[in-house]
Amino acid sequence: MKTEAKMYIGWHVLVDERDYTVSEISVGHDAVTLVDGDGVDKTIRIKEFRDLAALELAYDPDENANDRKTLTTTEAQEVVQFRLSVLKRTNSLRFGDQLIWSATLAQLDIDFADHPIRLKRGRPFSKRTIQEWQRNYRLKGDAGLRPKTKKCGNRTPRFDEVFEEITRDVLDQSFFSSDRMTITEACNIIRKRYQDACIKAGILPGPCGVKAVLSIIRRLPHADVVKMRLGSGEARRQYLLAMQIQKVSTPLERVEIDCTTLDIFCTDDEGEPIGRPTVCVALDCATGVPLGMQLGLGAPTQSLVARTLKECMSPTDSEFFDKHNIENRHSSFGKPQVVISDNGSEFSGLLIKTALVSSGIEWRKCVPGQPDKKPFVERFFLELSRFITRYPGATQTKCIPAKRRTEIAQKEACYTLQEIETILQVWRYDVYLRKSRRRVENVLRTQEAPMQSWDRLSRETFLPLAPTLHQLRGMFMVDTATRVAQHDGIRFKNIVYASFELANYLKRVEFPCEVRLRIDPNDIREIAVYDETLNEHFFVQAKDEDCPAISFDELDRIRRHCRSIENDELDSAALVSAMQLEEIFNPKEGKTALKRRHNRARGRARRDEVIEKTLEKIDPKNLRKTSSKAPALGFSMPSNLPSFVNSGTKNR
Repeated sequence: MKTEAKMYIGWHVLVDERDYTVSEISVGHDAVTLVDGDGVDKTIRIKEFRDLAALELAYDPDENANDRKTLTTTEAQEVVQFRLSVLKRTNSLRFGDQLIWSATLAQLDIDFADHPIRLKRGRPFSKRTIQEWQRNYRLKGDAGLRPKTKKCGNRTPRFDEVFEEITRDVLDQSFFSSDRMTITEACNIIRKRYQDACIKAGILPGPCGVKAVLSIIRRLPHADVVKMRLGSGEARRQYLLAMQIQKVSTPLERVEIDCTTLDIFCTDDEGEPIGRPTVCVALDCATGVPLGMQLGLGAPTQSLVARTLKECMSPTDSEFFDKHNIENRHSSFGKPQVVISDNGSEFSGLLIKTALVSSGIEWRKCVPGQPDKKPFVERFFLELSRFITRYPGATQTKCIPAKRRTEIAQKEACYTLQEIETILQVWRYDVYLRKSRRRVENVLRTQEAPMQSWDRLSRETFLPLAPTLHQLRGMFMVDTATRVAQHDGIRFKNIVYASFELANYLKRVEFPCEVRLRIDPNDIREIAVYDETLNEHFFVQAKDEDCPAISFDELDRIRRHCRSIENDELDSAALVSAMQLEEIFNPKEGKTALKRRHNRARGRARRDEVIEKTLEKIDPKNLRKTSSKAPALGFSMPSNLPSFVNSGTKNR
């Protein structure tokens, strides 16, 4: 982490409308030394520097401004992640295992033999290449590792179909059935059979060497190959030896995310039970700090997961604490290095995939049916369930199990979804973050509270910077289509989008011209347009400033209800009027009374969310106007909570 902090020396920082340059970063003293043009020094904390970088008030002067505005493609981000993995492994071998360069390069070829990008390279690693990557990463960070070439290289297949069929037959009959046959012997047999087949068919033989055979073997699942060669017993023993328990030592190194249904019924505004809410939590494994927690009604969705990820990487403003009347105003955020989840449908799909590509986060999924692979977030859910079941409407208690207490829970339920959210957020900040953990429950083997662990490690190590506002804005926008831009703007779903940036772009190119778009599926008010001349994306807002913040699916439902085809233009007044219809936000009726109340409550909650987002007008400078403070909700925390709260822990 100290080595990574050196790359930020020389960055420009804007503090109190004065321009400074980073001259020194002292991780141990939690200090960033700045110097202005007159040579006057100023010292700020590392946390303040990370906050300024998230607000785009700290930036690298040597980095091209267009690179900061470019929404990275999937292929480019995969190359960046591959090169980062190679650099981390190189540092581990060179400085951890004390290997010389020749041994390091040989080990890298073994470690990344099955990686798709390594196979695509088709050549071993070289010392000069890795040193070039290290230099670019020190100077420019992730931007220095992006590929700078397009449409280069030979994309033709290495071998033909005849060779592939013969190779698979030989591997299945001889190579995989015994560990005595070497790869050289198998290649000789394959080459002889292939050449004979070519002579018999009267065709010219293609590539049939060792590289062609290895490229086919590497496409097969590694675990299956080892199991067939060595047997299930020996393969399992080697597999267990290769697996090492991941040791987490710094914040944001490993984040686990999961969704669950709360053990409590919530009610609508009339006091009728409408079902149990769903919560999505992203937990930092090193410190135990919940970086994100979002609630919703119904089954978990990609939108709920996306909101949780966005909360993880966004600073917590004072209005959030004021809304829920939170005393402990502790802000912890940043870009996770690795995210662990299960194989639920809410963690898949285009929206989540786009967010991962844009942010460069490595996402790992557990083996199905093994929740012990993400123990940290499961432990958090256990404490969350023990807390929430103390309130009226709990579906289970220590005395009465879940199935027997359902009817009782529905009768005594009295909290709305908004009140339950406030209860959980107050517990999250004022109770859980201050609660001291046992050494056996803490991966760091300390008795610190999660807040204490985060503050201490943030001073001792330099945490990864969070994405900027511009990056967060485009992170959850998916590639959708191309449209023709006219002099009056761009029409998508017959919503007209126009801005000064679009007008300037059209002046540089001949219009009408075809442009590539990215959209946020949950908000029709804004799209991202790719500028091919500058190789960057810029945002274009809807021409109608009163356009509501509905999703594109809801827009389609409004058109169907109004019997309007996509070519018909619907102004903001018509959209707002259609929002009052229940079937727009509640397309399903429900077979039972509880399900119907549940769906109506989901529709009302979604309508309130749309209205709140609509009032927050989009600012082209990445800022949003926030709403006023919400009224305090009437509830009290259980009286026995202070017994396990560390009263000596205070917010720093």
